Amino acid sequence: MTESEVVNAFNQFFVENAEPGIAYRRKQHRFSSQFLDILVDTASDRLRDIGVEHKSFKTSSSRKLYFSQHFSEDTEGNILESGHQIDRIDEFRKRSGRDTFLAVEVRQGPGNPKRLFFVDWDRIIREFRKWRRDDADAEAGFDKEWLGQNGIEAERSGGEYGVPRRVLEDLNR
Repeated sequence: MTESEVVNAFNQFFVENAEPGIAYRRKQHRFSSQFLDILVDTASDRLRDIGVEHKSFKTSSSRKLYFSQHFSEDTEGNILESGHQIDRIDEFRKRSGRDTFLAVEVRQGPGNPKRLFFVDWDRIIREFRKWRRDDADAEAGFDKEWLGQNGIEAERSGGEYGVPRRVLEDLNR
């Protein structure tokens, strides 16, 4: 699933549920930083504004989504432009107040369904800090079992994903 398909799934959710909201891609440009792939804004009192970082991996070539391989690290720029991608996203999340998710599509090969999981950023940052504390083992990351236990799985129908309402609900209200 591409970022555009995730955006379309969010916008379809708003249409189908008659909720005021819009999702849009933050296109990455060669010489500018991008904090998150997708921003979702809503005027509803029941839903929350969120940011989404989108990643995917094929189980045929990778067992996990690895911290060391699937996330970028930049050494130049200010706090929002340098460091590990997870740190940069976390700093953006803190400064913007926007709830954030990692959307991970697991591609399991021919004959097996693709699966999409939304994982709350608090869980991502906990695992990332644990990885750093444990000497940054190159094998650390998220496999499909971990994603299934810790993420919210999107339903798939007719080749398209639907956004789980729990991703957008403001659970604190």
